[in-house]
Amino acid sequence: MPVMPEARRPYPRVLAVVPAFNEEESVGRTIEELTSVNPDVDVLVVDDGSGDHTARVARRAGAIVCQLPYNL
Repeated sequence: MPVMPEARRPYPRVLAVVPAFNEEESVGRTIEELTSVNPDVDVLVVDDGSGDHTARVARRAGAIVCQLPYNL
């Protein structure tokens, strides 16, 4: 079976993992700063069981969000 060649990127892909607990006031600004420095960065916010709107704010700012059901 023929093997498909891998797509080569001119630069490595970057993932920024941002842990957050009750950070609705600052998480949006943090994501904006990360993406302003590197517009190609993928941002993953790990919402560690926040009781506020951290996950919603992070999604609106363009991050991928993993929401944990309770604080670990």
